[in-house]
Amino acid sequence: MSQTTPILSLFRFTGKKLVEPYNQSEINDDALQALTVIESRVKEAMQRYAGTKRSDKGLRKCKNILDTCAIQLKALEIFGISNIEQYHKVRNMLIKADVITGSVLARKESKGAHGT
Repeated sequence: MSQTTPILSLFRFTGKKLVEPYNQSEINDDALQALTVIESRVKEAMQRYAGTKRSDKGLRKCKNILDTCAIQLKALEIFGISNIEQYHKVRNMLIKADVITGSVLARKESKGAHGT
C-alpha cells in the first residue's frame, strides 16, 4: 500500500479486490486509519473555522470540509466497518459539527468575535 490518504488507498485497494484476492485485515486497518483521519479533519475544521472568532467565509469552508468528510464516511460503509464503536463516534461528531455549523450559518445576527 502506498502512503496516500487512507481513504484513497482504501479505494485503490478495493479496486484490486475485484480481480485479486485481498486481505480483510488490511482493509480493516485502512478503514480504521481513514476513520482517524476523518475525525481529525472534523476537529481541525471546527477549531479553525467555527470557533469564537469566525466569519461567514470560514464557516462556509468548514461546511464544505464537513460535507467532504460525510461523503468519505459514507464510502467507508461499503467496506464494512470492523470497529463499529469508532465509526459511530466519528459519525456522531460529524453530525453535531454539521448541525452547529449549519445553525450558525443560518443566523442573521452576529456570528462570533464577541471577545474583540
